[in-house]
Order: sequence, then C-alpha cells, then structure tokens
Amino acid sequence: MTMLTNFIYCKKSDIVFAYVPKVACTNWKCILRYLDGHANYLDAQLAHDRKRSGLAYLSTLASGSDLLANPYVPKLTCVRNPFTRILSAYLNKVKPFAIDNAAIEWDPYFHMVFQEIDAFRKQHHPALPAVSFYCFLDWLKTSGAPLTKNEHWIPQTEILGKGEVAFDYIGHFENLATDAPILLERMGCDIPFPSQKAVNFPSTRATELTGNYYSSIEVEQVSQIYASDFSYLGYDPSALP
Repeated sequence: MTMLTNFIYCKKSDIVFAYVPKVACTNWKCILRYLDGHANYLDAQLAHDRKRSGLAYLSTLASGSDLLANPYVPKLTCVRNPFTRILSAYLNKVKPFAIDNAAIEWDPYFHMVFQEIDAFRKQHHPALPAVSFYCFLDWLKTSGAPLTKNEHWIPQTEILGKGEVAFDYIGHFENLATDAPILLERMGCDIPFPSQKAVNFPSTRATELTGNYYSSIEVEQVSQIYASDFSYLGYDPSALP
C-alpha cells in the first residue's frame, strides 16, 4: 500500500503533489500554500509545520486513497539524483552537529539522530574522528535502526509509492529551470518558482561538492542503498552528476 504521508492535495487546483525532502520541498510547499490562498506562503517554517501549514496531506483525509486512485486528479512530483540528494541530507541534517554545538538548539530532533549515528561510529568505526559521510552511509546501510527510515533519506521510490502511483508528470531537480515551469503550469500556478533566498532556505551546494565527499567507496554505498531509485527514476548508479 502506498504511503500517503508525503502526498498533498490542493483543492483549488484539484491536483496531488508528492513532495520529496531534499528536492526543493520547501519551495514546493510554499507554492502549494500560495495555491491554497495563504498570504504568508513564503514562510518556510510554517510551510513545514503539518499542523499549521494549512496543507491537506492525503494521510489526514478520509478520501486520501480515493484521490490518489482517481485518474482525473493529476499526480505531480519532483525527484533528484540519489547521489546529490543523500549528500544534501548529510550536509543539512547530520554534519552541522559534528562542527557546531549551536546546531543542537537549532534542531533537537536531528541532534538525537546525530547522537545515534555517532554511537554507531564509536562502535563500528572507532578510528574515525567524526561522523563522516562514509560513516553516515554505513549507518544507513547496515544498522537497521528505525531512524534510518526518516523521510530525508529513505529511497524516493518508497515515498512515491514504489511505482504504484501513476504520475502525470515527474520533474527533475537537475532540470528545475525547465521542469519547474511545466509543473507550475500543470498546477495552475501564476507565479514563478521561488528562489532559495525567497524561502530563506540556503542551498547545501551538494551538487558542487560531490567531488569533496565521494570516492569509489561512497559511490558503491549509495548505488546499493538507492538501487530502486536509480532503476525507477532513470539515474546512472555508476556516474556522479
């Protein structure tokens, strides 16, 4: 059964959009709030608050499954190369706690995640002085911990329904300049895609930094962890972007 957690219904546009964390999801949630008529649609913090955002998640709607199955309700989403998506997750949600104690106050939940990964490091990779990208990937691959199922790093195919959802259009993060306008048109949106500055969410620059974090070992780790994403989404598991 498809998870409904990341599927949002926009009643005014009569579309369902499936957001994927680390794939400009803040920007997309802001767009959906704009379509729903919220004047403060660019408030990123509010956009991520499930209780206060005003967004209609299918998991909270009695008709959620029916909306997803209805062929007359367009299903849209945007995906990303697994290599840069997981690096962005590491740079945004894990690495800050290894270098900045202030990050603890910024996000106590991901500080808890970091502590678990750090405990894994101490047990399985004691020679590593800190939670490296390699260590993070090994934790994802081998620990079996419940926190490895967080939406920021589970495979996109799991979020999107493992191929069971008939999407009308799938945009790609790498082609936002051309794909975002297509998605916005299909959503009935009359404003341009908001910039990172507009939503006050700085880029992790993951695409630019792949060379700093990937060796053949990390490439192999990611190709194994995200085999379903590479296969279903059409990305090359042997080539960094």
